[in-house]
Amino acid sequence: IENIQEALDPLLEPLLLKATFKAGNVVMIRLGDNTVEYHEEFRLFMTTKLPNPHYSPEVCVQVTLLNFMATPDGLEDQMLGIVVAKEEAETERRRQMLVVESAASKSQLKEIEDRILKLLSDAKGNILDDEELINTLATSRIASQRIEERLADQEKIQAGVQATRAVYVPVAIRASALFFVISELCMVEPMYQYSLDWFVNIFESSIDTAEQCDKGSDKRLKALQDRFIQLLFEKTCDSLFVKDTLMLSLLLCFKSMEVDMELLADEKAMLLLACGGGSPYVTKPDWPWLTDVSWGRICQLGKLSDRVWQRFPERFKGSADGWRRVFDSALPLDTSWPMGLKEAMSPLQRTLVVLAVRPDTTITGLQQVISAKLGKEFLEPPTLDLERCFNDSKSCTPLIFVLSSGADPMEQVMRLAQRMGVGGNIHSVSLGQGQGPKAEKAITEGSMDGSWVILQNCHLAPSWMGTLEDMVENLNPENVAETFRLWLTAMPSSDVPVSVLQNGFKMTIEPPKGLKSNLLRAYLAVDRDWFHEACCRDEACAHASGNYSSAS
Repeated sequence: IENIQEALDPLLEPLLLKATFKAGNVVMIRLGDNTVEYHEEFRLFMTTKLPNPHYSPEVCVQVTLLNFMATPDGLEDQMLGIVVAKEEAETERRRQMLVVESAASKSQLKEIEDRILKLLSDAKGNILDDEELINTLATSRIASQRIEERLADQEKIQAGVQATRAVYVPVAIRASALFFVISELCMVEPMYQYSLDWFVNIFESSIDTAEQCDKGSDKRLKALQDRFIQLLFEKTCDSLFVKDTLMLSLLLCFKSMEVDMELLADEKAMLLLACGGGSPYVTKPDWPWLTDVSWGRICQLGKLSDRVWQRFPERFKGSADGWRRVFDSALPLDTSWPMGLKEAMSPLQRTLVVLAVRPDTTITGLQQVISAKLGKEFLEPPTLDLERCFNDSKSCTPLIFVLSSGADPMEQVMRLAQRMGVGGNIHSVSLGQGQGPKAEKAITEGSMDGSWVILQNCHLAPSWMGTLEDMVENLNPENVAETFRLWLTAMPSSDVPVSVLQNGFKMTIEPPKGLKSNLLRAYLAVDRDWFHEACCRDEACAHASGNYSSAS
């Protein structure tokens, strides 16, 4: 039984309890209103795609729970295999061949040992008179020596292969760590669901599109890591609301700092706790501008382990005028600090100070932390390009619009359909009571004739979501027309199936906020071919056409 939820069907309870009984010589079990024969070798397997399910104690004692979630070590090994296969294809091929050959050699050696032991156990009388045994021992000794020599050669080759693979371990470690950042986003919003296959596709794409350098060089390794985290950020931002994009950047930044051993755990915890959790242990100075809350935070900073925080509250008290200038400044992070503290601190440490002294500039401090580690491009989420998302999708991959209040993607979809040449081949169904059969018919027919099917407001049909999940899982590339696309729209809801969200291509649609967002969306909505044709009619517009092309 696949995709079970946290609450199991009561019909399964007799099976879980093994509530069997005998009717004559036959073992029977009652399932609902029916009594059926029960076979002693019957086994029931259930799977769930819930990221962190919680089952009741009654269920836990009735079943055996197996955790098949990806582990950091296992995922690291998988990522290493992928990057080595892409970068050093011959090395990876030799490694896989060596694994097979080594296993075969060890198996042959074991067979020889077992054959000798069997002959010795079956021998009668003086074993020196057993000609078969003597001949077998002689031939086995020669074969064993050859196999051992082969194993020794394989181990030498394996050592060289492992040395080559070790070069790419830092790339695999970072990729593995970042997966768990993305997989835990569902704790923020249930619509933020991502599968391992989706993650691996991004990883492979980053390897193909990274800057080309000498294989195995430090420059190439850095290019692989930078390209992957950039592509991961862009693809994930397509499915995040704008309010959550800075959080994603900060999570990616912190995880990268942890992998590079640049993040102190106590400073990270202090930031997340907003420098709280204790009472001041140094007398507060009598400064009108310094609040009790700020002084309490300053005292907490003095408890951190790094040497820059030693006697921090006492040193703070000794620089009243300097800290007053910082407090009064419109840009405290750009103002000089007393005792040269700003230059001696990391971006995260400076953020902790402004969190205590000027908490209104904490966001600016966090942006500087992100910019220093990842770059300024991680501070501005990319504008959604619907055509790019469409080109990245496949016929069996649903495209899911996660809506916010006041957002309607239908105009954009229709405009895209006109550019793709399918404007008159679209079936739209607004889900609600009694619309399930229409939606099923539209998907079935669309998958055969290659039309687009748009199912609007999926959150209004929670009872039909199970049927949608089954239909999406049963889409087979061999039986589905290449031009078929399934578009779904839904407000954030826990009723949308996890498997559909994980395997789909998610895009958030929000009304643009601010002049810059409105202009970007307007430019992306312009048909490029029409724009170039219009601008190339005279020389005055040709330059603008070239600029637009480079910007887009």
